Amino acid sequence: MGTKKGFTHRYAENIIKQVIGSNVSNVAENNGLSDEEVNSMIEDVAQSLLPIDVSNLRRLGIDKISLVKGQGKLIVVLVDIDSGKLIGLLKERKKLK
Repeated sequence: MGTKKGFTHRYAENIIKQVIGSNVSNVAENNGLSDEEVNSMIEDVAQSLLPIDVSNLRRLGIDKISLVKGQGKLIVVLVDIDSGKLIGLLKERKKLK
């Protein structure tokens, strides 16, 4: 993996929100980052969100981010639809069960 720049958790969450609407390569290019740096941010934020608290959750939104296009490497994104808050990132769909 490439070198990792320092970044705040808030910045990483902003980058992840951009990736949800686009893809890793486009977001990296638009923000002057490498794909590896964006992937590192996704993994760091995913670690900080675990375990996922769903005790007050009413509606769950689920989406996926393709880390490497066409290779099946995905991150599953969990969002509280009512608040718009990112509540979880999972590397595997199996963890949703």
